[in-house]
Amino acid sequence: MARLTRENDTVNQMFGEVWMRFEASRRVSTLVGGCLGALALGAASSASATVVQWADLTSYNPSTGVVTGTITVGSEVIDITISGGGYNFVNLGNPGETNYWTEPNALSRPYTGGEVENAPPGTDIIALSTGGLKTITFSQTVSNVYLALVSWNGNSGVFDQPFEIVSSGRGYWGTGSFTSVTDTSFTGSGELHGIIKFTGTFDEVSFTDRSELWHGIQIGIAGLAPPPPVGGIPEPGTWALMISGFGFAGGALRRSHRRQTARGLA
Repeated sequence: MARLTRENDTVNQMFGEVWMRFEASRRVSTLVGGCLGALALGAASSASATVVQWADLTSYNPSTGVVTGTITVGSEVIDITISGGGYNFVNLGNPGETNYWTEPNALSRPYTGGEVENAPPGTDIIALSTGGLKTITFSQTVSNVYLALVSWNGNSGVFDQPFEIVSSGRGYWGTGSFTSVTDTSFTGSGELHGIIKFTGTFDEVSFTDRSELWHGIQIGIAGLAPPPPVGGIPEPGTWALMISGFGFAGGALRRSHRRQTARGLA
């Protein structure tokens, strides 16, 4: 009887050790996740402006109506495709092109008057002309898409995603404003220059516009989509330890039961 009691105590001790290791692993995972979340929140709250990674437009095929380019985030290069066609012209950053992303009035900045720190650099621009469906596609999932606008004079945009207005002001062609704004659409009044933002993670964004001589866009992102959050799920090694521990404890219980049964029969 004393031996059986010692064996049961041993099994209980093994269960206790396995469970303590599982709990320790879970608490460490939760603590790491919490620390990472706090760091991310602190970094976001301490930043006064967002540095947008703007597209480098590299090619335009008039026969297919497709513009391609890249966006660089650290060491990652994301391919971007804009389809739909009907463009008046596309600037690819070549010598002699006009830079339409200027801010002539420091008190009325269309691109850096809100949360965005940097206006689109250089001369890259897509000048939309024929109205219709346009689709912006990214080769990787990205975070927070920004659309910079030039001269949306009386034109409108209807988007497949909710957006928010970041800024507007006096641009290359003058001053305008956002009117008739809903969660997914707006109409430009006057020479609208500004930025709108799509918050979240995206593989593509689509919109429709109306026909006119031309109104320009440039595409930017805040970065790549964040990795999945660290949760309280044990690592594979922890699961293996738990399973082997339970198996060992179960085997010990079976051996103890067989000994007790044999003694009762004797």
